[in-house]
Amino acid sequence: MDHNFTQKIQEWLDQPAKERDYSVGLQYLLKLSNNIIMYRNLERNPAAKADFIEYQIRKYQKFRLSNLTHEEVSQMQVQVAHIAKSHNIECECPELEKVAAKQPAQPPHDTEFKAGKREDHDSLPAEIQALYVENADIMHRMRELHLKLRSMSVENATCPDSERYPFLKEIIDLDKKYHHNWHIYDSYNGEDNTPISDERMDQKQIYRQINLTKGRYKNSPTDALKEQLASLYGQLTAPTEELTEELKTMGVIA
Repeated sequence: MDHNFTQKIQEWLDQPAKERDYSVGLQYLLKLSNNIIMYRNLERNPAAKADFIEYQIRKYQKFRLSNLTHEEVSQMQVQVAHIAKSHNIECECPELEKVAAKQPAQPPHDTEFKAGKREDHDSLPAEIQALYVENADIMHRMRELHLKLRSMSVENATCPDSERYPFLKEIIDLDKKYHHNWHIYDSYNGEDNTPISDERMDQKQIYRQINLTKGRYKNSPTDALKEQLASLYGQLTAPTEELTEELKTMGVIA
């Protein structure tokens, strides 16, 4: 399953109904259903059939999310447990702590940051000051999301992976943004201060996930891990020759 496409669908669904591009939604529906007749009937005026398009997309999306492998969601659960620990967010969820304790600690972020406001904060440009304020909002949101997760048992059959997935993903994304903001805020010197782009940081995160997944795959090769490795590799803009050859040797890519 193309999880990148699943994410795009979810982002489209998360938009307010009035702001959605229903021509894009119709393209998604065509890819999901492969029903060219239905597509041709709707393409003249997709917005007029907005409710129908949304209903159909949500139906397929529910199926796609329910088919996210338990292993992938479990890996995200471990990552979130370590994120919570690094931010001193109380867990109060024995099952979650039990899962995290069985896994090796996640590698640290490439950049460490200083907690707290700079002494020269008031003299910084407005856009740099805004990062400090934004991080306070990010931390508040992360705590809200983690509170919701704490009410979900990872061993409770009534709480499927598809329900935990959106909360886990948002916390992981917010943590990336949080560290990215702190790096720019702490390193700003008013001179040569070209920020690390989100794209460059994302590429480092992808390489980190590839290395972690490779280790798990070598210890216990499964189709799910193979698919995840191939998906991560496909997200790299310029993969190294060494990595390409290694994944070919492992049979992950052709």
